[in-house]
Amino acid sequence: MGHFLPDDGARLGFLADVSARLKIGGLLACADLMVQVAPHGVYRAWLAGAGLDPALLAKAEQRMAAEFHPINEPRLSELLDAAGFDEPIRLYQALGYCAYLSTRRG
Repeated sequence: MGHFLPDDGARLGFLADVSARLKIGGLLACADLMVQVAPHGVYRAWLAGAGLDPALLAKAEQRMAAEFHPINEPRLSELLDAAGFDEPIRLYQALGYCAYLSTRRG
């Protein structure tokens, strides 16, 4: 979800808003496209292997380049910390997407 928000204050603002709505000890589950988690080209190969038309594949790549804002795991940790969450625990990883669980601090 966070990869749709640029890291220009919008993502931190979103996380801070979520934190404000959770009780102390509440859990945040988030899934994001991360920078350099999967080898370069693996997502493209997966889409092509699934039979995606080459024109649609090019369109998907353009959309990802223009509208997706991946960050790395250390930056996610910084943002969560600033928003009032503990260090995230990675639960899942596939094709450059990772899912995390983090607890709201008191």
